[in-house]
Amino acid sequence: MDPLQLVLRLLHILGGTFWVGSTFFLSGFMGPAVRASLPEGGKVMQRLLTHTRFTTIISISSTLTFLSGWILFFPASGNFNAAWLGTGTGISLTIGAIFGTLGFLHGLFAVGRPNLRVTALVREVSQMEGPPPQEKLDEIQQLQMRAARNSGITSLLVLIALIGMSINEAF
Repeated sequence: MDPLQLVLRLLHILGGTFWVGSTFFLSGFMGPAVRASLPEGGKVMQRLLTHTRFTTIISISSTLTFLSGWILFFPASGNFNAAWLGTGTGISLTIGAIFGTLGFLHGLFAVGRPNLRVTALVREVSQMEGPPPQEKLDEIQQLQMRAARNSGITSLLVLIALIGMSINEAF
């Protein structure tokens, strides 16, 4: 294995581990705990999004996983060689690649964008004098609920990708 391929595999595996693990944790444990303890739970989530580097790190992690996966997929597939794509390994890795791509895009647009808007709104509200307008608070809550709902979908997509990539050696 050449050094570039080794680095790409490490980026893909380590980045994917963080991305998938974080997605499962957020949608399976953190999200339900936050919803069950509103409004205090919402403050915890807002703190996570606005006062840590979590969103930056998960964005970098998912992007590196996505890009390194596709860069690795081209040579592994013989540049989409139909004969290879029809093998058990080809089918398995192709399913993984498709669902990984869907998970990345869904996470980016259906989870990431609402969370970025929440971050901006929280910063805006924190700079206001006096109590924040109810419509801003309502928008924050609606965006958080949308992101939470969609993180479950993203989790399912990346789970299917993970299964596809994990079982490729079984064929």
